[in-house]
Amino acid sequence: MKKNIIFGLIIVSFVLAGCKQEAKDAKEASTEVLKELSGGQEAVTETPGQNMQSLKQRVIEDQTFEIQLDDWGMVTFTSVAPEDNSNKPEFLLMKNDKIMYEFPEITAAISDSFGQVSGVKFSDVNMDGKKDILLLLQYSNDGDSWNMPVIFLQENPD
Repeated sequence: MKKNIIFGLIIVSFVLAGCKQEAKDAKEASTEVLKELSGGQEAVTETPGQNMQSLKQRVIEDQTFEIQLDDWGMVTFTSVAPEDNSNKPEFLLMKNDKIMYEFPEITAAISDSFGQVSGVKFSDVNMDGKKDILLLLQYSNDGDSWNMPVIFLQENPD
């Protein structure tokens, strides 16, 4: 019952927000990538410019937002379209063109085809005083399409 209420609230939130998706080209590449880990920041070596350039070309601009998140400060929540050979969108927190956090991979059935990010909403879902991230992702299969809700909770590390 609780899941149905949360799911209903998510759908209503997205409908009211009127979010839509349209992919656009991103800015120039950066060669340095940082990941925020539980113990601090760690530099990650990537192929210079190539991976970041590919990522920036796949940014979904109208589903990318500047947001103040409790433990992260002012960051950019970045929605990234899947690579050509993949069916998995990526979601990142970025600051100064550096990746601060990569959200866990969202996996749909192999036969399902990713369509778009239908909506992004920042709301305190679990009432802990922190903004959580709600996504609505559109998938299709054999002519049918549907939206799949995803929730990323901002939780305490304890």
